[in-house]
Amino acid sequence: MDIIQKIEILSNARQRISKPENFLQCQLDNNRGGYCSVGAVMAAIHGDTKHNLSGIGTECCVELSKDLPSTVGRSSIGMVILYNNSHSHAEVLAMFDTTIKRLKRELVIENLKEAKVTLETEGEWKVLESV
Repeated sequence: MDIIQKIEILSNARQRISKPENFLQCQLDNNRGGYCSVGAVMAAIHGDTKHNLSGIGTECCVELSKDLPSTVGRSSIGMVILYNNSHSHAEVLAMFDTTIKRLKRELVIENLKEAKVTLETEGEWKVLESV
């Protein structure tokens, strides 16, 4: 999956739980605009939590779990659920912020690498190195 898509989904999910009254623990949603982290990811993708979390949703949870303390024996989704259910609203928002920021950095690095390859291919990189 492309990094831009992950950033968009995670940003949308974060927005869904940005208000304390929309943040839930121990349930996916409350049918009134409240979500847990995983429910917010599902809703960002499908518009609701009635679909299974797979593919793109799983990849987004993997990204979130990369920035969490390791919990041995837990899946990426399990780690996100555990973190959501045992941490404050502010800490869960910070989890999203950290992951989104890391993905944006990765996107910049990826774009710079692509630009360098393009410039090297066109023989223009040497000119830029001397500047």
